[in-house]
Amino acid sequence: MTVEKSFPNLLDQAERMSIKGQQSYMRLTYAGLLVALLASIGGAINIDRRLGEKAVDLGGALAGLAFIAGIFIAYYLLSTKPERAWYEGRAAAESIKTMSWQYCVAGGAFGYDTLVPADKLFLDRLKETGQTAAAAQLTLTGVGSQITNGMRSLRAAPLADRMVRYRIDRLEQQNKWYAQKAADNRRRARLWFGIAIILQAIGLVFAALKTFDVVDVDLLGIVATAAASASAWLQTKDHQNLAESYAVTSRDLSLVLTKADSMLQGATEEVWRRFVEDAEHAISREHTLWLARRGIQTIEN
Repeated sequence: MTVEKSFPNLLDQAERMSIKGQQSYMRLTYAGLLVALLASIGGAINIDRRLGEKAVDLGGALAGLAFIAGIFIAYYLLSTKPERAWYEGRAAAESIKTMSWQYCVAGGAFGYDTLVPADKLFLDRLKETGQTAAAAQLTLTGVGSQITNGMRSLRAAPLADRMVRYRIDRLEQQNKWYAQKAADNRRRARLWFGIAIILQAIGLVFAALKTFDVVDVDLLGIVATAAASASAWLQTKDHQNLAESYAVTSRDLSLVLTKADSMLQGATEEVWRRFVEDAEHAISREHTLWLARRGIQTIEN
């Protein structure tokens, strides 16, 4: 079992809230882009039908329904703010994970020589994280008994054992995760850039056909909306920026691992405490910048 399985249940709650908020925000954003595309299709086609004495254009009706749906989606996004649960949930989760690792391996702010007892300091900061999350309408509960037996057991282990567990379960795992995420986001960024370019090229073809009266249907608006939607989705997913920040973090962690090989042989508890502090700063830099771009402040651990 990995060390993180024994971390406070507040971590699981925060991660679930973040994932739920992200999924809700992405689904609603996708739906908003889709109804915009439907509105452009409705505006481009003419399907006349008679209802009693009146002639009705079904294309216009489709566009109208799409605009109504867009209004409801925008209102729901504005009123529920699922992106706040996503951002604040991640901020809480990363804060809990950072302080839990420091506590478990007696590093950073939770070394053996702290002025405030480590247990009290940990619970105080955990409560502070819960209060910050509550301000964002997250319901993090159960701050009471959050220091598990697994956490206490690792903290009481010899320094050499703590070094091994921290290197394997924290540094190496995070390095692999960031490297994989950087590659995934680069691939997705290329995919959506390619889709946007292809749609622009299709739009050019339709523009030429319309110029020479080959087609009468206004396909330009549909393709333009589709291309704009692809670009907007790319911006929403933020693949390009994520790929770059993940790659930088992966390189930083590679340097930390290299540093560990040379400096931790025969290290004292104080050297180890400072090493963990520096390593956690390297790990937290990416998500701190990610949150800052979204106007969210993290809690210093």
